[in-house]
Amino acid sequence: MAAMEYSVLQSLKATDMTGRVSEHQRIVVFTEDEHTLAGEILDRVFAGYYKNCLSTDIKPSYSIEF
Repeated sequence: MAAMEYSVLQSLKATDMTGRVSEHQRIVVFTEDEHTLAGEILDRVFAGYYKNCLSTDIKPSYSIEF
């Protein structure tokens, strides 16, 4: 969880928002206007996660709401 949290925080801009929902869930609100950028942002978050995570056996899941 720490590796994903670090990766998310590194991907945020000053206008983005994040908060912890539970011990294993975090909500992130990206304020980009373009829906097409969601994939690029998530690619960046997951690249950072896999770079910093000690175990790649953990596969995080997510959903996107527009």
